[in-house]
Amino acid sequence: MQLHEARASDVHHVMRDYRETTAGMERVVLISSSGLVLASSGPLGSGVGSSARPSAAAEAAHTERLAALASSLMSVARAATEAYQGGATSAVVINAERHHLLIVPVDSDTGLAVLAAANVDLGHISYVAALVARELASLVDEETRAYLCRMFLNPAGGT
Repeated sequence: MQLHEARASDVHHVMRDYRETTAGMERVVLISSSGLVLASSGPLGSGVGSSARPSAAAEAAHTERLAALASSLMSVARAATEAYQGGATSAVVINAERHHLLIVPVDSDTGLAVLAAANVDLGHISYVAALVARELASLVDEETRAYLCRMFLNPAGGT
């Protein structure tokens, strides 16, 4: 196994563990700055519109939409903080009636988008997301990022 494959496996484990051990987590998506999905954990079927589990195609579409939205929001936040000398963006948070959307930068090319139930402790989710982002930053280099993107786009494909 090559290093980028091992790191990609570690990325999936970190994200799955974060989602499974943090109450109220619905979806965790590792995104590129261009809005591509690098990795994801968690079904969108629970708590998003309907109790029926969506098809694999619907899951992929939801994940890709979340990645595109999160990437756009992170880009806007970075532009705003740069325009007003606000320093580095540490997170973007959207509080809605049914969900929280939290986006945390992993590095300059990668972000972590978290969709959580509205009844969770957002402070705890944010704190743990920052720790997870730091851990992911140590795993995701340019080669691993490219490998993750290829694997999401073509799960049956190889290196």
